[in-house]
Amino acid sequence: MVKFQRLALPLLAMVIAFLFSPSIIDPCRTDPIFSFTDGSRVTVTASVNAAVSTIKHLDYRLHVPHGLVVAHVESTGVPRNATETYAVIDDQLPGSYSVAILITGTGHAAAMTSLLQANGQSITGSGTTGTSLHLHTIHGASR
Repeated sequence: MVKFQRLALPLLAMVIAFLFSPSIIDPCRTDPIFSFTDGSRVTVTASVNAAVSTIKHLDYRLHVPHGLVVAHVESTGVPRNATETYAVIDDQLPGSYSVAILITGTGHAAAMTSLLQANGQSITGSGTTGTSLHLHTIHGASR
């Protein structure tokens, strides 16, 4: 019994330290929603496999069809310690959307996945933080 107690206390301390460690990976996910004056909506989802506290900046460059005007951007899930920037450029053909996402943080590069949803179509991609990830849909199809 004494031997078990000697092992249990250090083991319990290690479990508690692990559970409350700031280095635990708690994936960060953001989902900015772009609403346009014609009633259409585009959602960009970015999920990073890194501790939320390590994410410092999220940058979205959304390319939309000519003449499409942003009415509102709803920012969701942005870490408190991070900044988020957007640019919407109307330089695409009708039905064509693309996005470039750059997420930077502290520490090592982390795995990142993203989803672009526009007009009922969607495309996914993956990359790492610190590098730009590009997704493109065209004329109702994705590539």
